[in-house]
Amino acid sequence: SHKEDLRPTISYESILNMPVNFDPIKHKRGYREDIEPRITKQDEYGKATLEIREVDRIEIELGKGVSTGYIVVGDQLRPLPIGSTLDRAKGIFYWQPGPGFIGEYDLVFIKQDEFGMQKRINVKIRVRPKFGGNHIDLFKDAKAKGEVSDSDVPS
Repeated sequence: SHKEDLRPTISYESILNMPVNFDPIKHKRGYREDIEPRITKQDEYGKATLEIREVDRIEIELGKGVSTGYIVVGDQLRPLPIGSTLDRAKGIFYWQPGPGFIGEYDLVFIKQDEFGMQKRINVKIRVRPKFGGNHIDLFKDAKAKGEVSDSDVPS
């Protein structure tokens, strides 16, 4: 059986040494084809932050020349999230986080510009619960109802 090796072929340090691509990030949520993508600019460190709810779909237009992408965990590179697809030909990243994929995901994509220079695209995807506020609000609500106490919070 053929099994693809998902380990990164590049080190985190070598990605950090790449210049940042500061082109605005186009993205859209959901499946509708008739909506225009939103544009998000990166912060001063070159990171675009996008927010979705769990089980919502996101489509990020990274542009031509994108070769690969990873989740950054500390100083480690991991494969892109389960259920995601990177269409290299179109330069589009698709992801529909499953139930429970709540949290922040730091992604980095490698793109070769028209001059052959490799640059990195930094994207943080913040996944919120499908219903309700963030997990802190959910905890406060449960505490107010007497369902949990401060001692239930993991330290």
